[in-house]
Amino acid sequence: MDPFGLPGSVEATLGAYHASSRRTLVPLLAYKGPFLAEWFGEIIRHEEDADVREALAGIARDTLRETIEILATMSAWEQTRIDPSPEHGRLLQRRAIHDLLRLKEGSSEVVLLTGMQAPTQELRARLVALADRDREHADLLRRLLGSGALASLRARPQGDGQLGAHEGRTHGSTLAASVRARVREMEESGVRVDRLVLSAVSLRHLRDEGEVKPDGTALGLPVDVDFGWRGEGFALVTDARASLAEVVSAGLLDQD
Repeated sequence: MDPFGLPGSVEATLGAYHASSRRTLVPLLAYKGPFLAEWFGEIIRHEEDADVREALAGIARDTLRETIEILATMSAWEQTRIDPSPEHGRLLQRRAIHDLLRLKEGSSEVVLLTGMQAPTQELRARLVALADRDREHADLLRRLLGSGALASLRARPQGDGQLGAHEGRTHGSTLAASVRARVREMEESGVRVDRLVLSAVSLRHLRDEGEVKPDGTALGLPVDVDFGWRGEGFALVTDARASLAEVVSAGLLDQD
């Protein structure tokens, strides 16, 4: 079965497109695949709440329409004889791998959570071992992205300064300058920032400073907005982060 719910194989779906278009199409369509897969259909079928079930089914139907529209749009793009840039294709490819890492992290969490419910120690050990394999896969993806694998808790930078989450800005500075300064501090400490979390107030301030871009980034970083935060605050998420399930699976808590 084609992963996008379309007739034929992936090659048949993409065969009419130029190589430059495929570099863009493959990541775009890969994000649609999970919502069109048979397992998503099973999630819908097993959902007890009728309203949730209908909403999920609507998402699946609309995702199929989106997929068809993406293919039609890229076909029209090709008629302009202006190819997507190779840099854009590489950006999408790396972003897709990054988000697959998040999926592996989630898999490790749910398998470990299931293991904690197992009725016998043997079954629990088998599920924990499976969670550990997902953790190893996540570690591999981190290395491929240049992030590095999980290390001992003792190996992480300690220090006295708070580099991750911040309330407000540096006195006398713009918010953008404050964020940039914190990003430099993080990178100088040996970790790379890969996401910015903003309060709604901070988002408005960065917008007023001309730092919010139409592509969903600010200051060159992907952004999440936490509407539960009050006032002006931001947090820097680095590529050194891992889920607690992975930390437990790797036995890092036992090292301290």
